[in-house]
Amino acid sequence: MKALAPLLLLLAGCGLTPGFVQTQRAFCDVVIPAHRVYVEQDLGLSPAQKKSRLDLLDAEEAALREAEAAQ
Repeated sequence: MKALAPLLLLLAGCGLTPGFVQTQRAFCDVVIPAHRVYVEQDLGLSPAQKKSRLDLLDAEEAALREAEAAQ
């Protein structure tokens, strides 16, 4: 659920300062690929759980691209 906070901030339009967007990009460039690999390889997750987590990563990336384009 904690990963949802940055997405909600972006979608709500809060904190869209250039510094925030740059920091979020740096964070996502490291965390999203690593977490995607983890989710894909986690044998303890059901297909639905994997899809949910991967969809969240995709949504985070899309929201960040939108914020970057708006700058």
